Amino acid sequence: MNKKIVFAIVTLISLSLHAQIPDATFLWNNQEYGLSFEDTSLTPTIKLAIKKDIEGIFARIPSNTGFYSITNSTKYTGGLNLLDRELHFPRSKSGFRFGIFFEVNGVKVFQLPQNVSEDYIQAVTITNQYVTGVNALPAFLARLNTLTPATITTNEYCQLFWNHKEQRILTVPEFKKNEIEDGFIDSETYQFLIPSILAFQTIDFLGQHYLYYSMVVRNKHDDSDQKTLTLIYANNAWRFFDANDY
Repeated sequence: MNKKIVFAIVTLISLSLHAQIPDATFLWNNQEYGLSFEDTSLTPTIKLAIKKDIEGIFARIPSNTGFYSITNSTKYTGGLNLLDRELHFPRSKSGFRFGIFFEVNGVKVFQLPQNVSEDYIQAVTITNQYVTGVNALPAFLARLNTLTPATITTNEYCQLFWNHKEQRILTVPEFKKNEIEDGFIDSETYQFLIPSILAFQTIDFLGQHYLYYSMVVRNKHDDSDQKTLTLIYANNAWRFFDANDY
């Protein structure tokens, strides 16, 4: 047989096998799921970062999140029924929503398109560059998740907000003038969540480089009540700031 034909057949078989074998697996609700990367050039480091990120996302979402069927595709069989929980999931700058899957031997394998992988590469670069800020975020959110209006003063509230135009924390008069509602930091009502490393971005103010983050806030008593708030790592601490005022 012609060597070129043999090579072509072997290549097709290899591609077919690759398409049927998940690149990574993770557990959710004691069930195994797979990940398939469209970009075959991803390094093991990037693949591991993506797996850990998605694994963490699934660990934080309600266990009753269901699936829907896709009947008009020859490849995909279904997707996650995100509904009001979609803020938990990584979303690329192109707008692709994570959650579409195909099945291999009964295992749901989630597809990660190349443009999402590219966003993850950028996110890993950012997290490697701003290690101190990234590592400080879980502790900051843990603190927010213990605060109530009865346990925090107005002065302490001010420490949590950043005036990016003048690169300093808010003063008490500014705080009151902006009519910031003290009660929105209330661990009895709200839970502050880390959605994905894709939410890490960088921004420049007056020649200074900052790390900022879009955080998910969930109402503990109403799962449909979710929103995002922007944090900035400034003056060696995470603080709230108004990204729309930039």
